[in-house]
Amino acid sequence: MNRLTKYFLWLLAFITFLYLGALIYYRLMEYARDTFRILPSLFFASLFPILVGMVLGLPKLVMDIKQKKHWNVDWIRLLVIGIPFLYIALYPLLFNLGLPLNIPYITGLINGTRLMFPTIAGIIFGYVLLDSLIKKY
Repeated sequence: MNRLTKYFLWLLAFITFLYLGALIYYRLMEYARDTFRILPSLFFASLFPILVGMVLGLPKLVMDIKQKKHWNVDWIRLLVIGIPFLYIALYPLLFNLGLPLNIPYITGLINGTRLMFPTIAGIIFGYVLLDSLIKKY
């Protein structure tokens, strides 16, 4: 199978994944509107962007796995980049559960942008999570 076909199939799979995610989110929002229970939609809104980031990092990980090297975790990248973005991604959920650590600048930034900034942070965290797996030579 040539590269063009692989990229095209991966693109179709990714678009299908996004479509199904949007469909699930729409159904969860309808459920929240009908029952006044927003936690399921907040869980999904917080965790789905992380999955999107992981799916975006999956092709690189698959290529690295084919090289059959020893694996290690880049803890510095994961802690310095990943953990802050994970906190930002989960902030709306944590806020509604009553658990946030109030960091004034981040709180104002997240509240001002609604779910856009946490969504982007979730995608970045998901990608960094897979990208922090490194080959040991």
